[in-house]
Amino acid sequence: MSCVHPVHTPSTFKARVSAASITVNNRAFLIGGRRVPGMGIDEVWEFLQNGERYEWRQRNPMNEGRVKHTVTQYEDGVLVYGGSDGNQFSWYDIKSDEWIALDGHSEFHGLESAKLINCNNDIFLLGGKYHICDSESRFEFNSTVYRVEIDLRCRSFRLESVMKHETLARYGFCVFWTGSQVLLIGGVGKKLYNQNDTIVELDLKKRTVRSVPLDDKTWEQNPIIIGSDVVSVDKQAWLVCGGAVCYGFGSVWGKIMGIGIGAEPTKRLEV
Repeated sequence: MSCVHPVHTPSTFKARVSAASITVNNRAFLIGGRRVPGMGIDEVWEFLQNGERYEWRQRNPMNEGRVKHTVTQYEDGVLVYGGSDGNQFSWYDIKSDEWIALDGHSEFHGLESAKLINCNNDIFLLGGKYHICDSESRFEFNSTVYRVEIDLRCRSFRLESVMKHETLARYGFCVFWTGSQVLLIGGVGKKLYNQNDTIVELDLKKRTVRSVPLDDKTWEQNPIIIGSDVVSVDKQAWLVCGGAVCYGFGSVWGKIMGIGIGAEPTKRLEV
């Protein structure tokens, strides 16, 4: 039997795009985003249940606005990276409702739409694009996977290069941890991805990359996998929506595609 729960949305909660969402210990948060181009917002909202209704409740804002950023759980808080000209990494202490800026150095600044992923408490950063010499028209895709080491006591971070591969240089993709490998799904890069390399599998221990080919029927039904998201429920993952818009030729939208966790693909290809 289905039921409907009212959701209280305060007038201060405005529509936004390019925000990041995360669930930590059964608490759901919406972080950052933008309302107008080029201006990230610093807002943090928690979606929670209050009696018989659900509501959005505003939390302590970030130290800066962020857009096209990435988040992952670290300890009992949220680690945030990118999407700002200010601090590269910040950590949100959920218990104290406090944001902690982390100091460190990386070889690039302003990496957009990269992905953080927590693999058994090891944090990795991959993908995204960065502008060259502060030029909006010149940019490069990041093809390196970095291990992220966090020291909350010293309020610092350190990046260590783990592996590099040209097929990892993507933007608008999503990542999923299967429990043993990382799936990198969709996105765009310097080349047009096809049904053989739209999805690739990373083994971070062996430092190998292999493609997971899509069969003809699946590829024909899902010809574009850009800006999608992965939703995981009871050991089953679903690739949800995404799409692309061209103001001259129209738009195309992705569908919903199941990902069998633990199921062996029919074949893998070395890339």
